[in-house]
Amino acid sequence: MFPQILKIKMRARYIISALVSKTYSYIIPHLQAFKSKYPDIKLETFDDLNQFQNSDHWGRTDVLCMLFCSSSTLNESLRSNPLKWVHSFTSGVDAYMTPEFKSSPIPLTNSKGAYNDSLMEYVLASMLYFNKKFSILETQKSNKEYKPFLMPTLYGSTLVILGYGSIGKSIGKVGKSLGMKVIGVKRTATEPDEGADEIIETQRLHEVLPQADFLAMAMPNHPSAHNIMSMREFALMKKTAVLVNIGRGNSINEDDLANALNNDIIGGAALDVFKTEPLPLTSPLWTAKNLIISPHNADMVVDLAHLCVGCFENHLINFLSGKPFTSVVDKEKGY
Repeated sequence: MFPQILKIKMRARYIISALVSKTYSYIIPHLQAFKSKYPDIKLETFDDLNQFQNSDHWGRTDVLCMLFCSSSTLNESLRSNPLKWVHSFTSGVDAYMTPEFKSSPIPLTNSKGAYNDSLMEYVLASMLYFNKKFSILETQKSNKEYKPFLMPTLYGSTLVILGYGSIGKSIGKVGKSLGMKVIGVKRTATEPDEGADEIIETQRLHEVLPQADFLAMAMPNHPSAHNIMSMREFALMKKTAVLVNIGRGNSINEDDLANALNNDIIGGAALDVFKTEPLPLTSPLWTAKNLIISPHNADMVVDLAHLCVGCFENHLINFLSGKPFTSVVDKEKGY
């Protein structure tokens, strides 16, 4: 994914500061490699805001890169540096949507597309887990039972993707390749594409929920998406339907989901995101039936550093060349 080394002539040196906590220090060697690849930039990484403020980069930084930084850190950096561009190493940029930053002309890019494959695989694995009845197989093994049973196939089933963006399209393409009917749901309806047989607006969600054998959720953190799935929506679904959420935790009413699972209103669910993370020990989700819980882990793949830094480098090449970014976050929409 890394582009070839380019020789770029610039009139001035750009100072780049990357705020990366020690938890994610594994991406630092990838960033440091830029020093030799792009000798006309000065790049340093910092553990936190305090270290950044006590460096010679403070007050001079042109480009700010962030990995899970706070909104206050962004605002302080915004006020004190001549920033020309801000980049998030994650796809989600919820924490950075401060009034101060939203009103500024400084563009924001993110790692859109970098994690599509890993998130798609998580959804696929979850659908297969429930379709191939792995919970029954685990129980039979524990009981030393050898009892064949019938299993459904993904072929011919219907997959509804709520939040049909870049990630949603990756999920849909695989679903279609497996013979599933795919319906994408997004804010504005569009013509079908390679990932969906039909793409409808969010207002029509209730029309398609009864058709869903699987509901994959890849919603951004937008006020219109909060609690978009509650008991009213679960009641419209098939009793065998499975929900998979790799988007944002606040798009689901978690108490209602626990009740829907425990009362067999829907067949199962897999959640990688939650309203509060880590998931509180008091959450009813811990004891809900037919539920897979993963600790926001669906995009934690072995080549994570390569993916997120490679995405930044693609943007960096355009920035240094004076070309427009291939994609910029819409600060009003938050994605």
